[in-house]
Amino acid sequence: MKIKNNLRRLIPRQMELSGAIGGMRMFVSRIGIYLAFINWVMISRIFWADSEVIRYVFLGSYWLFLFLGLGGVVFVALLIEWVVMFPSEVRFSQHQWAKGDRSPLYSEIAETRETVARLEKEISELRRELRGHKK
Repeated sequence: MKIKNNLRRLIPRQMELSGAIGGMRMFVSRIGIYLAFINWVMISRIFWADSEVIRYVFLGSYWLFLFLGLGGVVFVALLIEWVVMFPSEVRFSQHQWAKGDRSPLYSEIAETRETVARLEKEISELRRELRGHKK
């Protein structure tokens, strides 16, 4: 317990900011995917030109290399992303979303839960009263 409290003191507190910085980062990251694909195609040409073994394995066809060889790499990367990374990222973002008073929607959900609990309690009290009057 003491170690956990000491660790919390070492970790800097998160800043409460608007969504503009996060939005810009998200869009820049999305653009990076397209730029990475262009870079990937250019690097594959260099790799193709320098490797006789790759040319032999793919029967001398650059397009076969590009679609089958590198397509396989993309398929494995997508599989890892879908099975491991995406669920972890969603869990982390949901945790951050629910932390503190960062999200007005989360605050409304918490208020609604409290209201529902209060109403359920009142309904059960009214039911007890009605049962008492029927006897």
